[in-house]
Amino acid sequence: MGIRWIRKSISKQLLAYWLVISLGSLILSSIIFYQFARDALIERSFHQLKSIRETKKKQLTDFFEFQMSLVQVLSQSPAIQQAFAKYDSAYFSGVDSELYTQTNIKYNPYLATIKETYGLYDLFLVNLDGDIIYTVVHEPDFATNLIHGPYSDQNIASAFIAGQKGTAVVDFDHYAPSLGQPASFVASPIKIKGEMVGVLITQLPLDKIDAITQERSGLGESGEVYIVGEDYLMRSDSRFSNEPSVLKLEVQTEGTRRALAGKSGTEIIEDYRGVKVLSSFAPMEIGTLRYAFMAEIDEEEILAPVHQLTVIIILLIALSAIIIYLIALFFSRSFSKPIRQMKDTILLLAQGILPDKISSINKIDELGAMSEAIATMHQGYGKTAIFARQLGEGKLKQEYKPLSEQDVLGNALLKMRAELVKNAEENERRNWSAEGLARFMELLRNTHEVKHMGKKILPQMVEYLHANQAALFVKREEGHQYILEMAACYAYGREKFMQQKLLPGEGLAGQAFLEKEKIMLTEVPEDYANISSGLGEARPRCVLIMPLKLNEEVEGILEIASFREFPEYVLKFVEKLAENLAATIRNVRINEHTQNLLSDSQEKAEIMRSQEEEMRQNMEELSATQEEMRRKENAYLSKIEALEQQIAHLQT
Repeated sequence: MGIRWIRKSISKQLLAYWLVISLGSLILSSIIFYQFARDALIERSFHQLKSIRETKKKQLTDFFEFQMSLVQVLSQSPAIQQAFAKYDSAYFSGVDSELYTQTNIKYNPYLATIKETYGLYDLFLVNLDGDIIYTVVHEPDFATNLIHGPYSDQNIASAFIAGQKGTAVVDFDHYAPSLGQPASFVASPIKIKGEMVGVLITQLPLDKIDAITQERSGLGESGEVYIVGEDYLMRSDSRFSNEPSVLKLEVQTEGTRRALAGKSGTEIIEDYRGVKVLSSFAPMEIGTLRYAFMAEIDEEEILAPVHQLTVIIILLIALSAIIIYLIALFFSRSFSKPIRQMKDTILLLAQGILPDKISSINKIDELGAMSEAIATMHQGYGKTAIFARQLGEGKLKQEYKPLSEQDVLGNALLKMRAELVKNAEENERRNWSAEGLARFMELLRNTHEVKHMGKKILPQMVEYLHANQAALFVKREEGHQYILEMAACYAYGREKFMQQKLLPGEGLAGQAFLEKEKIMLTEVPEDYANISSGLGEARPRCVLIMPLKLNEEVEGILEIASFREFPEYVLKFVEKLAENLAATIRNVRINEHTQNLLSDSQEKAEIMRSQEEEMRQNMEELSATQEEMRRKENAYLSKIEALEQQIAHLQT
């Protein structure tokens, strides 16, 4: 009876159809929108994780390469070679002897300064017999033997063996002299006059690695970066552990297995905590070592905005269902024709079809209002669906206007689009900065002369920054003061700028050198150099003068001119690049100084060999003279004896 009554009742049928169609349309569009939003968020997050992974991986690779280069340069330093020779000679007198004490007083401050300057945990000098003849920290490994001593099974012994063949790094292992804490070592042979006499070993600071991996920019509340060894044990501390996790926490996940197999990728996996994460993984090779480099963030955090939007949609669906029910119940008692017209429209919406045009009811009563409401809902759903689809396709610049100021769904979409646009711009700028730094660091890595560096860097810098002119001034000591000398320029007038020299405080470049701060002019003086182009000459609109500063010491000045002002992210990029330029200039000077010291040492050694040869010839001549005097003396004694015999004979 109930079923037949419902079938015969137009109002009940209209009520049922209205609820089913309207709610079905809302749920369907909500599911489609949810899937689009979820996929867009995951894709954006994967791109961001990949960018962070490559940036952090580059930082760690640069850290290890710098440590290896540092040990190699130090092992070739005449000062280190001289210190090793003195310590090796004094060691056999005993580490408590007066000779060793005097040697330590002379050389320990210099070696300790190297340790502190480069942030090393410890520095070791080891002779070819395996004796640790010197350390800065003096842990229990001091004055032990790495071949047959108590720590011959430690990884420092492996570093000693590898260091005799060339510069090498050994993996982390528990190091007994450091209270069992994880330790990694870099070693390089010490050669004097081409002959290997020992090995220089440094113990790497673990906190420097953690400083890179624990920096959480762009990783949200649950993201982390870590490295895993081939034994699937962590080589950096986990941000989720209150205890040190290096060589303690095992991470054998799909991501680490694939990374250690030499593969890179991004996937949603289960991490070592059993939590679903978005993971970006890649292999990282340091010398003969292979690590898995991981960048991960919880899936729950990434999808939190979508979950919040889902709650809003559910509430809207529930509210719409109540409104639709009341409207249908009230107006279902009106004329059948307008009801059938509205029913046809709702049936189309129930099938997911948005008709190009819907029939309107020209009445001022409730049916007319309901028809208008359906038309508004139809239009709003259409715009929402189109906008949601555009967001899913990554079209973030499309116009969209919510139905009203209180339109929760429309405003939520606009807010999501604003967040996506912001994240896309930040990611684009971050990628631009990371790619630029990687590009210029590659150029700087093969630089051995400052002028050559400027000629390589400036043209590409002007192109990359969309600038027009650039000049590089390098600090040089002249007499008893520093001057700024132009090392290279690009697009300046040759007669005016090719040989320019500036004193500290002279001009804008000299002022930036003294103040150690950047200067950016947007109102350029009339006497500033014009920029030449196919349209003539004109003054630049913006001039950026950036000190090349490293550890609060300015190594030079970078001056860039452009027709457009530099935005903030470009200024930060130039600051980072300036720091790398300063480091390169300093390294080039150190290498040149080292080469000069080596040349002086070789020249003095040659002089000493000449003096030794001259002394040997003098000694041979003196020996011959002494032999001749002994021969003559014997002859005189023989004559005297013969005379004495003759006198005795005459007396008898």
